[in-house]
Parts: sequence; C-alpha cells; structure tokens
Amino acid sequence: VEMKSWATTCGVAWLATCAAVSPRRWPLLGVRGGDDPYAVLGVSRSMSMDEMKKAYRRKSLATHPDKHPAEERKKWERKFKEVNAAWAAIRSGKADEPEEERRVIRVPLRVSMEQLLQGGSFSVPLVVPISSYSRVVFVVPARFESGACEGDVVSRRLTRELGEICVYLVLKPHRVFQKRGDVLYATKWLPAWAPSLRRRNISFRVVKLRGIDGKLAFSLPPDLRDGTRIRAKGRGLASRHKTGRGDVVVQFRIRSFPASCFRLALRLAPLFAAANVAHAFRAAKRIVEAPQTKL
Repeated sequence: VEMKSWATTCGVAWLATCAAVSPRRWPLLGVRGGDDPYAVLGVSRSMSMDEMKKAYRRKSLATHPDKHPAEERKKWERKFKEVNAAWAAIRSGKADEPEEERRVIRVPLRVSMEQLLQGGSFSVPLVVPISSYSRVVFVVPARFESGACEGDVVSRRLTRELGEICVYLVLKPHRVFQKRGDVLYATKWLPAWAPSLRRRNISFRVVKLRGIDGKLAFSLPPDLRDGTRIRAKGRGLASRHKTGRGDVVVQFRIRSFPASCFRLALRLAPLFAAANVAHAFRAAKRIVEAPQTKL
C-alpha cells in the first residue's frame, strides 16, 4: 500500500509539473509544445554557448537519418528536425522567454561584417538611468566565435538588481556590400572603354575588389556588357540554416558619357581646330622670318 501511494504521489507530481509548463511558452517551429530546447540538446542553462554548440553538433551527428537504418528514417528525421529547431531557438534567444516576474534587458552589440566573420571578445556598455539627473554605466562582456549570425544571443547575465541581460548581434551597414541573408551584393563601375579593351584582350581581364576576408579577383568575360554579374562562392557571411558560407555577387556597370558631353564636344571641336590652325600659321611665320644662319 505504501509503494502504491508513493507511486501515485510521484505520478501526480509529474502531471502537475507538466501542466505548469504552458505549451505557448515554447513557440518554436519544429519543437512540440512543452518540449524544452535545452532538454532536447541535453544541456543546462548555465553552460556557455561554446559548450552548447559542441553538444548540438554531437546530438545532430547522432540523430542524422543517414546514420540509421532505412526503416527508421522517418523517426530519426523527426528527431533531427527537433534538434535543429532547439539549437535555432537557443541561438536566437527564443528558448528563454522571460517569466512575468523576471525582467529581461536586451543589449545590441553592433559589429561589422569583418568582425562577424572573425569573431572575438567585446565589451558592451549598458546605461541604466537611476533618476532624471544620474545614470550608471555597466560593462557587459560578450564573446562569440567565427561563423556567428546576425541576431544570435552571445551573452547572458543574470543579476539580482537588473534581472537578465541578453547581448545579441546587430550588423553595421557596409560601405561596399549589401546583405541579403548570407549573400553579399556589390556594384563595381567600369569606364566606358572597358568592353572594347576587354574584347581586344588588352586590359580589364581581371578586376580586384576588397572583400570582408581579403581581396576578391573576378575574371571578366570577353563579351563584357553593362549589368554582368559574377559570383564568388563561399566568400560571404556564415549561414544560419546550412553549413559553410554564402556567396559574393558583384554586378559590373559600364559608365556611359551623357549626351550633353557629346553636344559640348561638337560645339568646341571647331574652336580647337581653328586654334590649332592659327598656332601652326604663327609658328611657320616665325620660322620664315627668322634670320638665316650661314653654314
């Protein structure tokens, strides 16, 4: 009887715990309601992002459908999707939806494309106003590895006074490239005579451009035209949904002389011709009138 009552008590406690976790607390794509992303990966909230990333890689490799028999493929495909969705939720910070009594402060860490690709350690200032005349500045350390993506939560600090502080990545605008997902786009202007010189194989065979991880060299085709696009694979930003990096797409534009320049040249051509004729006439006159020297 005592064993039955003890088992009943444990069962009731387990049901109460499951009921206390609201399914809307985990609005994650691919993770069922009530599933904790940390439990799916087998990690704890106190672990660092690097340790969680290693655990995710081990879990993803263990649940990959290609490593299991064909008759169990559907089951492992579902588990593999749950693992990826849990890791995406942890990286984006959605897995830590704040409770009503907890205060969460989101602090942006603005980085360039080069810093986002290389990673590193940073110090983020957090200004907390105490009154209308005074404020306190906190310095929050943050660190992320190479291959991070925009929007990733790179640091979490739980304080008694301020609550939870989350630092997430924000990408600065670049002076050359425009970001669309993990692909970088740029425009390179060439002079009007570039297609002619390229067809004759004189110049403009290779055009260099400074990328986010070094110089990029683009081989121009012989039939170069305005609007030609060339893609450099694997030289863009890190991707959130696939391994590796995105591409760099450069569009080459040809500068054309405006019609006003041609009209101005036609108007000035006779004046330059007349000036050249007058100059030649004066030079010949000086030669003729110059005293002859005897040999």
